[in-house]
Amino acid sequence: MYIKRVEIKNFRTLLDFEIELDEKFQIIAGANNSGKSNLLRALNIFFNEGFSEDSYYDKAKDLSYHIEKGTGSISPTTIEVDLFLKDDEIKKIKDLNKYIINDNIIRTKGYYSGELEGWYYSNTNGNFPTHKELKKGLNKIEKSNHSIGKLFNRIQFMYIPAQYDISSKINQLVAEEILPTMVDSYGNTGLSTKVKELKDKIDDVDKLTKEVLKEKNELISQSFRDVIKKFPEIQAGINLEKYALEVSLTGESLSEILSKRIVLNVQDASHKEVDSKGSGIQKLVLITLLEYFSKNMEAKARYTNPFLIWAIDEPETYMQPKLQKQISEIFKDISETHQVICTTHSPKMIDIYNPQNVKLFYLETEAFPVTRKGGKIMFKKMTKISKNSDINFIENLKEHFGVESNDGWILRDKNLLFEGSDDVIYFHTTFELIMGYKFDVANIVSSSSEYMPNFVELLFQQISNKELKASSLICLLDNDEAGRKAFEKINKFKTDQSKSKKYIKSFKTISMYLNDLDNKNNNYPSMIEDLIIPEIFYKSIEAFLMDKYKDKETDIKNNFSCDKFIKFRELSKRTPILEVVDNYFSDIISEDDKFTFTNSGVKYALACKYKIFIEKLHETEKESYKSNYFKLITFFEGFIK
Repeated sequence: MYIKRVEIKNFRTLLDFEIELDEKFQIIAGANNSGKSNLLRALNIFFNEGFSEDSYYDKAKDLSYHIEKGTGSISPTTIEVDLFLKDDEIKKIKDLNKYIINDNIIRTKGYYSGELEGWYYSNTNGNFPTHKELKKGLNKIEKSNHSIGKLFNRIQFMYIPAQYDISSKINQLVAEEILPTMVDSYGNTGLSTKVKELKDKIDDVDKLTKEVLKEKNELISQSFRDVIKKFPEIQAGINLEKYALEVSLTGESLSEILSKRIVLNVQDASHKEVDSKGSGIQKLVLITLLEYFSKNMEAKARYTNPFLIWAIDEPETYMQPKLQKQISEIFKDISETHQVICTTHSPKMIDIYNPQNVKLFYLETEAFPVTRKGGKIMFKKMTKISKNSDINFIENLKEHFGVESNDGWILRDKNLLFEGSDDVIYFHTTFELIMGYKFDVANIVSSSSEYMPNFVELLFQQISNKELKASSLICLLDNDEAGRKAFEKINKFKTDQSKSKKYIKSFKTISMYLNDLDNKNNNYPSMIEDLIIPEIFYKSIEAFLMDKYKDKETDIKNNFSCDKFIKFRELSKRTPILEVVDNYFSDIISEDDKFTFTNSGVKYALACKYKIFIEKLHETEKESYKSNYFKLITFFEGFIK
């Protein structure tokens, strides 16, 4: 289960805001005050309203400023969330399928105006039964809509803001979440015998304590009755022999008993409690506990839930760059089973050349006069999103993080040079589909084939100067006129260096590949789009056009097809493939648009869609593509050697 879509109105800078969470590990970047934290706070209120200090709706702070302080109009805050459930998750909750609206989505809606006034759940008929308060509402839902209530009680939304007491959060997490998974669900662990023995001993202690209390309670009760006898107006009409004052034991779980005694230490030279350590170590401890909790959370544990969502604001705070990158890898692992949503200011948290799970927030400001304030000029601030499918997204992201073309070159054993950012996506998604695993390589983008020879020379010098003789540079070039010229230049440089005694090993250091499977069509241009899976590439083009020309969707579906496109491509071998795409869909593309598929932004958007379609493939479909395009295996094996 994960959050698929969020729509928010009139919450701080989120005025008319909608976001699709494309990945279970969603990263949100953006400048300060662009609205990143506002999204996490809104979701925390939605899922946890009233349960913690961070989860209360405050109209003075949370209603959009220009409404609260300016227009004064009746514009309530609303938060709507689409939850995606897998088929097996739906089956776990009886009768839940009747609430599915489409594609395994359940839609819920919260309504706020000063305080929580309503909580709504939609069913297939679009009806919204109202509940005045969340806590009482959940109980009512359990009675009238048992399945929906059961679902919400199984969701745990864990919000960690950027500014908070780390050690306090750690202790809370250990006492309220980690410890219960360790002991209350002992039946699902290898420690069942020891934990059961511990519980039995505590039960014995409770039994003896009750026997002691029984004797003491008789003495206390007698004293109580003696005191009451001194007040005739109290004892009138009561039987003093049955009057008693007792000390009793409260019913506590094993984890509640132990939580009063535990202390979390970092075992280093000083072996001090975690709250005595620096902020960096404390943050590492917190990340470690998040990972442990995510991997070891038991469905039958008394205080945990099977649907876990982490919302973490700027997790890289206090971390050195290398640790920031490692944290991102930890979150990727966690997202295999649980959703992670985090905000960041760190380029180390993302792959700048493959930012599929990144949304870039930015703020728009609009001035307007307020009539009820005598025409005073106020400013409406609105959070907007630059999505990874948008034209020029990659350039905007680089500019935001201050990443230049030569930043972030950490040379590894294998270093793969691409002409463009879209090539990175096409290559790696197709490689993983055909080979069945990810290719561990450093990705470097030269921006064009013309610049690649210069890149090779520069990077080769770095390899030589750093004595990284084991490192290799692998160049992937389009098999067109420009690509072949670059190939010849790189090959000449490689030959010159191999003749030099100083760089005698360089002959194996540099290798080049053209985007051509058969190596028979050197007279015809062949691009990376010719190399990848044609059916999926066509679906990417089709989806892109349908998004752009919604009024022509029927025309695109009825008059164009993948088979027709492949035949059209065969008849146009002398034309680069993206120009072929322009020509094939010329009746669809508006002349006023000045639109072409050769545009770098459009190319990147197509690559993003291609990746998404591949990720949605079932295992049987993957095996079919592997069988049909077995030539790619031989091509990719050349990169591995």
